[in-house]
Amino acid sequence: MIRRLAVFCFFSLIALSAEAQFAKSIASGRPGNANGTNSVGKGVYQAQIGYNLGGTSLIGTDLEGVLADEQAIQGADGMFRIGLREDFELRISTNAFAQDESDFAGDRQSDRAGLESFAIGFRQTLTEQQGIWPAFCVQFTADFGGIGQYKVDNPDPILRLNFSNQLSDKLVMNYNFSNRWNVDESNMQGFYILNIAYAMSERFTLATEGFGIVREDVHTLNAGLGLAYLANDDLQLDLYGSYGSNRFNEFQSQQAVWNLSVGISYRLVNR
Repeated sequence: MIRRLAVFCFFSLIALSAEAQFAKSIASGRPGNANGTNSVGKGVYQAQIGYNLGGTSLIGTDLEGVLADEQAIQGADGMFRIGLREDFELRISTNAFAQDESDFAGDRQSDRAGLESFAIGFRQTLTEQQGIWPAFCVQFTADFGGIGQYKVDNPDPILRLNFSNQLSDKLVMNYNFSNRWNVDESNMQGFYILNIAYAMSERFTLATEGFGIVREDVHTLNAGLGLAYLANDDLQLDLYGSYGSNRFNEFQSQQAVWNLSVGISYRLVNR
């Protein structure tokens, strides 16, 4: 089913595609969680790699015995993008992590480490911005999971709709909406994000965003702030931090979540 859906989306979107313009400088999905609307361009190979530190802590004790009171998480993530056409790219991503947990007494309960996810998909630019109407693209991804729970036969499909508005010469707004079908649990998970980026100079860009996940049992709300430095046309460095909370509807409890990330994006242009 997933294969048939991916093939249908692939050929349908190719038929509706709009020719995008190759960017003089690298356009990275970092820092932050928002995605833009353009492909990297035909003949471009781009890597976006980050190292992350994060953690969670429970607010209240209703979830004692259900979730760990404290979690410390560190790891790395990578996104690899291959431009097959000006408006179409192949996307491969992975995320490795190590996690320690402690209970309410402060004792360490368990630790986990490994590959959290491996996903492959594509991005298709459909329209460029026309006046107030935003640029628009579609992303489709199949996530095969990780840490001993690989789902080769039934990966989770993720459909993401990306919109972008150039508000001024220095100000860009990106907003994304996504749905993920958790095949094993037979439920849907929604994702939303709003990101505003301001070019402070030719080299530095400041971005702020709000994002969250909506599920039947959990609702999250987060805010993030990131800084990107353009070292040259093909190399970008970044720093990012976010803070938020998960609200568990069944238990009427919350979990605080924080994250810090440093990253690098590099592209190789063969055109």
